[in-house]
Amino acid sequence: MSNVECRTDNKPTVQALKQPVLSLQQYELSPLQQGMLFHTLSSENSGVDMEQITMRLHEALDVSLFVEAWQHVIAQHEILRTRFDWEGAATPQQIVMPAVDLPVFEHDLQTQPPTAQRNFIKELRRTDRFTPFDLHNAPLMRLNIVQLAKTEFFVLWTFQHILLDGRSFPLLLQQVFATYSALLTSDTLIELAESRPFSDYIAWRAKQNFAHSEPYWRKQLAGFSAKTALDFGAAAQGAGANWGEVEVQLSAETTATLNNFAHAQNVTLHTLIQAAWSLLLHHYSGENDIVFASTRACRHWADDAASMIGLFINTVPMRVRVSDTQPLHNYLQTLRQQQIDLREHEHTGLNDIQRWSDIGRGETLFDSLVVYDNATLHDRMQAFAGFEQRDFAYNGQTNFPLTVLAYGGKQLLLRIEHQVSRFSAETAQNILDQLHTVLLNMLGRADTAALAIPYLSARDYHQLFDKWNQPISAAPTWAIHDKISAQAQLTPH
Repeated sequence: MSNVECRTDNKPTVQALKQPVLSLQQYELSPLQQGMLFHTLSSENSGVDMEQITMRLHEALDVSLFVEAWQHVIAQHEILRTRFDWEGAATPQQIVMPAVDLPVFEHDLQTQPPTAQRNFIKELRRTDRFTPFDLHNAPLMRLNIVQLAKTEFFVLWTFQHILLDGRSFPLLLQQVFATYSALLTSDTLIELAESRPFSDYIAWRAKQNFAHSEPYWRKQLAGFSAKTALDFGAAAQGAGANWGEVEVQLSAETTATLNNFAHAQNVTLHTLIQAAWSLLLHHYSGENDIVFASTRACRHWADDAASMIGLFINTVPMRVRVSDTQPLHNYLQTLRQQQIDLREHEHTGLNDIQRWSDIGRGETLFDSLVVYDNATLHDRMQAFAGFEQRDFAYNGQTNFPLTVLAYGGKQLLLRIEHQVSRFSAETAQNILDQLHTVLLNMLGRADTAALAIPYLSARDYHQLFDKWNQPISAAPTWAIHDKISAQAQLTPH
């Protein structure tokens, strides 16, 4: 279907990379990088931590100059030229190469009908996600450039999450397109603004005494000995994709209303998301003591950290205790204070945190992750001048059975990513609907007990009451407490 050209012929370079080069800069991994290295090696070809950014460019792209721009940016940032070595070393090392060639694959689909083009792109994204990188060899990224028409291009940028976090994406892409624009107009490479290398962050970590966080985490997790169950429903049946996602985008009006409600409670939209998720976990697990994972940006350690390229995020537990009578406004403020208190301890490695908890050896603290960002990648890119004809989207895959992603901005985007072996597409959609429902039902209920916030969606009611109206001979699939709960939600006051 496509004429494919790979612009990179780096076999000699790859062979050279396999030889130890003692003069190259190398340093240890951050705790999260170590975790990603472990997950990658233990779940090969699973797609875990394979990040993809797609770009729809409604312009006549000069592919040669576009690739040159990427190479220029890669030369600027050491993390983009980094490979990893863990064999025969006391601790895994990341090694910065002096130069690398970016693999670029071109596909010409201009003669194909739109349906064939869409099918090709869908399959390309799937196969590229499950084509692993050799972590011994840099760069741990590649480009697929698909020409759909004279002024229509699709670009797939696939890379290992071990290199970059979400705050780095727009910084790096802005530099690529700024360089491309300069090459296009004046045939000159611009001098990119200097930012500190990622190795500075690792050096900063090496000077910290994270043992001072041990009392905080021991107190925070004392008595919690079993992870919160995700009893949401059935897994998918039969063979198929191993990873799925569903999403919903709220209207600008609803998003503004949620932001205003959060502001009135002296909390953030992020707090509302975490509160809604913890309440949903309570309803399905039956537990009043909830723990889920939270991603922290971790860019407060230096004044200029916000401009740096690399992987600075960290995953830490959020423990939430709910009571039958606690008002929603108090519940939200308690969560918000925990978010603030966490800042001093957010760089602590997860292995240390688990070691300081009461969770049994070999067990995990959580099965779900909540990720919040103030805007989608597309919205962040649109903030730059000249990006009106360019569309961007991000998709990742974590090692958690279920990940909740929320992106603020003018229109809140909620996304559920899930392991299909644990949750079917229908189950994931139901989780998303109920998360959405909890958020909306918080509005105007600041003084209501948090546990009394209705969570069953319209689809739940339809399914629930349809089944109750079946003939008596039909086998019931809903317990009586579901009926009582549903009726209570219909008439909460």
